[in-house]
Amino acid sequence: MMASPVGSGEFTLGMGYTPVTPKRQWKTGLCECCSGGGMCCAACCCPFITGPQLFQKFTGKKGSCKQYGTMMLVLYILYQICNNWQQNTPTTNPLTGGFNPAWGLASSATTICYIGLMLVGTFVLMTVRKLVRDKDQIPTSGCGEAEDCCCSFWCSCCTTIQLFNQGNIKCENGYRLCSEEGIETEGGPAV
Repeated sequence: MMASPVGSGEFTLGMGYTPVTPKRQWKTGLCECCSGGGMCCAACCCPFITGPQLFQKFTGKKGSCKQYGTMMLVLYILYQICNNWQQNTPTTNPLTGGFNPAWGLASSATTICYIGLMLVGTFVLMTVRKLVRDKDQIPTSGCGEAEDCCCSFWCSCCTTIQLFNQGNIKCENGYRLCSEEGIETEGGPAV
């Protein structure tokens, strides 16, 4: 019989993250992102997996990992395609010597895909961070109520590691990158 992961009691079937008693502070600071061990690589290299995993694990919304992960992956692929198109299109029209509208279109498409990817990624992490801060009664600091958004946008990898640490989601506790919740909740997924 396999032992349940440490800290799994904070995730309730059908409800997501439900700490027994509020912590009132983060287990690790935002700049302690290397404290996550092997989780650092997962957060930096696979944000379209780790962010949606945290969203499903902490909110308890079934299927949200696949939904947001797919959205982010499609936007990332489109961004790469558009960026490649932009780089391989001359800025000036070879026939007229003026501005090349194809380059402008490629540039606009690249920008739209990038902004879409950043918006979805920020929304996912911001939602989880706000939920954890509310349930653990952790006060805001520097940015006030905009803190969750700022941290999720400007420091997404550090925010991901901070959330992994808060939920005690670690490699040594059985974390799996290729699962919807990373670590299964006792009695089945939190959803």
